[in-house]
Amino acid sequence: MKKIFCFLLLVLLTVTSVCSVNAASVISDYEIREQRQALALYEFDKLWNDEQDSYLFSTTFGGAYFDANDILHINFKSDFEQEILNTYNFEEMFEFGFTRYSIKELHEAINIILEYSIEYSISRVSIDDTKNSIIVTTKSNNGDLKNILVKMLNIENILIEYEASEYETLYTYSITNGDFYLINGYNCTVGFAARNADGDAGFVTAGHCVSETGSTIGEDIVIDGNTVGDVDSYIFQNYSSADAAFIDLRSEWWWSPRWIPSKNLVFNNSYQYLNTSSSYPVVGTAVAYYGDGNHSSIQYGEVTTSSMNAWVSGTLILNLVETDIVLVGGDSGGPFVRTIYAGGGQYYKYVQGVLSGGNASNSVYSTVYNIFYELDLSSY
Repeated sequence: MKKIFCFLLLVLLTVTSVCSVNAASVISDYEIREQRQALALYEFDKLWNDEQDSYLFSTTFGGAYFDANDILHINFKSDFEQEILNTYNFEEMFEFGFTRYSIKELHEAINIILEYSIEYSISRVSIDDTKNSIIVTTKSNNGDLKNILVKMLNIENILIEYEASEYETLYTYSITNGDFYLINGYNCTVGFAARNADGDAGFVTAGHCVSETGSTIGEDIVIDGNTVGDVDSYIFQNYSSADAAFIDLRSEWWWSPRWIPSKNLVFNNSYQYLNTSSSYPVVGTAVAYYGDGNHSSIQYGEVTTSSMNAWVSGTLILNLVETDIVLVGGDSGGPFVRTIYAGGGQYYKYVQGVLSGGNASNSVYSTVYNIFYELDLSSY
């Protein structure tokens, strides 16, 4: 049955790709992968939205990830194997299996670990969906830390990694084009269009672009030498679930097709939707970063960690999503985008969140869902 379903997916991709938003040109291997994954994610997102609050699903869900062949795997806690088999039928949608711990249990353990982050020089704590484990990254070697945590939490699937650096924010003095803005002399990137609680139109960007540039509420925002708006709200503080700011645009700039509020991305691309739901970030999902900075093209990669709590330039931000995309100064606040299947052979760009920080091998973003919650925003 699985082989038949996979064959049908390939046929559907072949037939519908000419009807997609990429129809004007030959689609790349990356876009083919995006569309292949989008079909599986279409079904998984429906499952998540329908079941995430049910007792059985929420207490047994053990993570989700794409393997090297872009097959979507969903795991559940093995103690409930028979109940899962009796309740759900995943035969034609996903590969499913059973793990020792649920994601809920791992999150509860992480909340305890974070209380000791300073004592044990912990820079990041995350979940590895593929191994059903917790990864603790420290800035100093401590040979006893794993034993201490295993005994404290009664969870054995804990991996300790050593890395001296933490994620750093990525703003800069340089400015390159209209997709960027200046705040107090520093350069950051436009994220996506939104409205505040008063219904005012503007755009979302990174909160640290406000706080770390010595700015505050009311700071002018400059694009191409024009003062187009000011800081309406922002958050970049310990234990917040987002690094984000909302820029209220002045009415004379609302009409502009070049600047937000529009749904433009860089390099003549646009997005159709924002991921405002609490959907689960599946590890291995193909994503792209649509900033520019010192780059000359869109940056492509995939989700490497679905849930990361990390120190970003000395501030602990919760529930970040990690990717393997490496970014540069000036990229802070720019949007991460994935492809969704919208039915009828149509594929659309779906903004997932905005860049918070990065290092030499990865980057992390705050999700749209958490940004809207923290700043009381809505879609434009």
